[in-house]
Amino acid sequence: MGLLPTWTSSSVETAMQRYEQLWRPVIDEKQLVARNGARWFLPDSAWRLRVRPMVIVDRPLRPVPTDPA
Repeated sequence: MGLLPTWTSSSVETAMQRYEQLWRPVIDEKQLVARNGARWFLPDSAWRLRVRPMVIVDRPLRPVPTDPA
């Protein structure tokens, strides 16, 4: 008996199917978020092009004072 496990094609296939089941929902969600975010950076309509500057601020925000005095 060797130190490494013996892999069969069915065990590799089963492992890959399980990997797909585990990660597919995560990947789908991340891709959806990226696609939705890209719409604001690459506007696909005149409306989005006009609204974009109101959504994306080009300057840093002023710090909010934490001490009222």
